[in-house]
Amino acid sequence: MFCTNCSTQNNSGGQFCVNCGTSIQQATQLPVQQPVVVHSSTQPVSINQGRGIDKTVRIIVGLVAVIFALFLVFGTNMLGGCAGGGSDVRLVREGYLQAHPDMSIGRAFDRFFGSPSWTQFTAISGERVVEFTGNFMLNNREVEAVIQFEIFGNNSFEIRSMEYNGIPQTTLEILHMINAIYR
Repeated sequence: MFCTNCSTQNNSGGQFCVNCGTSIQQATQLPVQQPVVVHSSTQPVSINQGRGIDKTVRIIVGLVAVIFALFLVFGTNMLGGCAGGGSDVRLVREGYLQAHPDMSIGRAFDRFFGSPSWTQFTAISGERVVEFTGNFMLNNREVEAVIQFEIFGNNSFEIRSMEYNGIPQTTLEILHMINAIYR
């Protein structure tokens, strides 16, 4: 039972309101408000429908906040991937292969490949990776090469994998390609 004077809920056995002392013999249970439905000429519309829009806005704002937080945490890698820069990309581009100490990897790759692109990311397994993508001619056909370098904690790296048009290449094919790049 609710007090008609102050709206405080009281036990049904009491005679006076526990909050203000008003006699609650006359008090009745307050009715539960039902949603109001407005009818149009074609179909009923509930006044409460606007709440779905609020929920959608909250979801969108939440997603934007998550993306912003991810940018703050991984911003350097994200910018490095987008701009072709970043500390790991620079490490590889300015680095040298032991078999070819006379020319940096970046200079050799930029000279050999068309449309060179460099990105960096952290793999799901936690490894830091720099990925190079570029085009070259193989048997009179343009081929897209993707070469991944794994970065180690001591700022050294090694070629992790290579593929042509999505087909993984063997270690022997990788060595053959490196020799062709540095010719």
